[in-house]
Amino acid sequence: MDIQRQFPNVHWIWGGGISFVYEVHPRIVVKVPKSGEFAREQFQKELEIYQVFSQNPPCPSIVQCFLFSSSGIFLEYMRVKGHLLIYLLDISLSSRIQKNHTRDQQTMVVTTVEKLEPLLLRKEWMNDLAQAVAFLESIKLAHGDLRPENILLDRNRLKLSDFDCTAKIGTNYEACMAPYGRILNNNESDQGECGTFGFLGPRTEQFALGSLYY
Repeated sequence: MDIQRQFPNVHWIWGGGISFVYEVHPRIVVKVPKSGEFAREQFQKELEIYQVFSQNPPCPSIVQCFLFSSSGIFLEYMRVKGHLLIYLLDISLSSRIQKNHTRDQQTMVVTTVEKLEPLLLRKEWMNDLAQAVAFLESIKLAHGDLRPENILLDRNRLKLSDFDCTAKIGTNYEACMAPYGRILNNNESDQGECGTFGFLGPRTEQFALGSLYY
């Protein structure tokens, strides 16, 4: 990859739908866009959100950004119990949940819940996530893609990440994945077009929060 040829000491650690993530320091990663028009458009959307964040006091329940430009976004390197782990791959809420489950390898249906996280810790996570969503709402934004894969754990503190689908409240809700959204019926025309997920806002964010809490 180009960045590794230019900077040999930078280590690739993860690749997502629109970006690659590299370790540039034991406590810092940089997120860079993949090639392709769509990836760059989504990356630009995320840059615009970080621009908004930079104009407001930081929220402790959102992954900290140190610096951003059209070439990359420098973020805190998430850790668990003081040990550096692979950004997003091993420390998302999704992977934490999966490690506590046994699945049928053919159907991928959960057959056994091997472990529950301590109740006090789950309550802290719920509070952290609510704090992050409330912060976004306070600056007229909705995350738009609330799901376990976009929630990271830092020494058991929960932090929200990935803002390429984040948009102003009232924007069409387009990035929804079941069960984190609900299709509107014909009695909810004020919330958007019937058969769609409607407009982003408290209704959509609260529904996603409820699914995450469950």
